[in-house]
Amino acid sequence: MSTYPPFGLGVEFVSIVDLAIFDYKLVQDGDVHEIDKLWGAATGLGMWYLKNHGTEDEVEAMYGVAHDAFAIPQEEKDQYDHWKEGGWFGYHKLQAASYTETGPKLDLVEYFNISQNDILGFPDPIHRAYPPAVTAYTESVLQPFTHKSSEVNDTLLNVLNDRLGLPQGALRQRHRPHEKSGSQVRVTRTFPNPAVLPNRSLFNAHNDYGTLALLHSRIGGLQVFSHDWKHWNKQPIPNHAVCIIGDSLDNLTCGILHSALHAVVSPLGEQKAYERTSIVYLTRPEDFSSLDPMEGESTMIGEKVAMLKSAGGYANYGVTNGRTVEEFWRGMAAWRRMNAGCIAADERWRVEQPAH
Repeated sequence: MSTYPPFGLGVEFVSIVDLAIFDYKLVQDGDVHEIDKLWGAATGLGMWYLKNHGTEDEVEAMYGVAHDAFAIPQEEKDQYDHWKEGGWFGYHKLQAASYTETGPKLDLVEYFNISQNDILGFPDPIHRAYPPAVTAYTESVLQPFTHKSSEVNDTLLNVLNDRLGLPQGALRQRHRPHEKSGSQVRVTRTFPNPAVLPNRSLFNAHNDYGTLALLHSRIGGLQVFSHDWKHWNKQPIPNHAVCIIGDSLDNLTCGILHSALHAVVSPLGEQKAYERTSIVYLTRPEDFSSLDPMEGESTMIGEKVAMLKSAGGYANYGVTNGRTVEEFWRGMAAWRRMNAGCIAADERWRVEQPAH
């Protein structure tokens, strides 16, 4: 494991987000006090730390996958460009974007999105093929990491499901691992650049479009926003995952559970001279399910829908217009392809909505 300067070293003042820390083992065992606090975080900022999640060894192995994936020659990586496939899976390369004050420069972020379906269905591709340097790790690393991460997210979804008053397993029924979906493992590399200003956005403020993400990183570089656009820096804590609620869960609950607004920025202080690698497991709803609020299955959600309709604010959640998840996100992918060379790769359709 690499060693890095302490978080914030070389900076006079660091605004650090006060994220709650939850013990996964207590949540898993049904500890009421821990679950009460978790519910508060999920209905508040929509982001929290999780310790004792049981994926520490698998996360460490995933850093090896990331190292080998990004070491692939650029010409070979470009063959797996996800825009060429018209979807989300594959390689996202560096792009020209105005991330410095001296004009357009090379984007400092690249990543691989590896489909959960392709990982679990190996060796038969469901969505697409990946570089041999990546698929070589499928059975030894990617599958164990996916299985354990999926178990963690399933546990969290079950807890939230019960607090929402939904029928048992209703949320999990929309997120079955072997059903076709956008669920994925992502490895991201942010290049070191001491010339970039601290807190400069490398991947604009955005909400994840999925349900729930488990993020692992060793150094800073994640910025968290409140609903009134105040922002703080997230301090990495060893062996703690960061759980992030996405737009899908926000929509399914009509805003009862909050999608967390965040950005990737240049790490603070001496850490900005180091390459940043992050590992993420992202749960997405099944392709043929709906993103419309589950008002008919939960009194709590039904009451929220009724309240927003009476106030004229429900249109913010009627974004799917009866389309399936797959149809909706294909439209989003097409929109983002059109803007692939721009700094405007944020999801404005969500960010510009009024705070709720």
